[in-house]
Amino acid sequence: MANTLNLDRSQRLDVVCKRGDTFKMNLELKDDDGTAIELNPTNPEETTPYYAFKMEVRAADTDDVVGSGTGGYLIQKFATIEGRTGSSAPIVSDSTNLATFTIAHGVMEVLESGVYVYDIEKRLYNSAPDPMTPNFADALHNKTPDDVETILYGVFTVNEDITL
Repeated sequence: MANTLNLDRSQRLDVVCKRGDTFKMNLELKDDDGTAIELNPTNPEETTPYYAFKMEVRAADTDDVVGSGTGGYLIQKFATIEGRTGSSAPIVSDSTNLATFTIAHGVMEVLESGVYVYDIEKRLYNSAPDPMTPNFADALHNKTPDDVETILYGVFTVNEDITL
């Protein structure tokens, strides 16, 4: 008889990057059979399911004090999804299974070198804001997701850079 039910399907992936360099990490998600998961509707009229990915970097995994001005995180970033326009609205695309996290040079430049922690959540929405909403990405990220799962977590190491 089993004594434990482990519902944590997240995978550990440690990340090492350089202070001051633009950070870019691509995720291509696949199901259990190895088939790429469609992150974008393939039909402009289709809005379900709809995915978003949120990454947070913190000094420690216990830094979650709400009200500190940043909610405890040092960096919070939503991924851009391949095949969406600049407003992140869905469009028809041949490649719709790539999510990219980009952290600008200016943010990475002020992040002190050191060891931090991070995780990435996959957020599923059964409905999304109107794709023609001017600030579609903001509208989506402010919407309560129907399902949230942490998919990656680990150590986020920032190596010092000579040229700043």
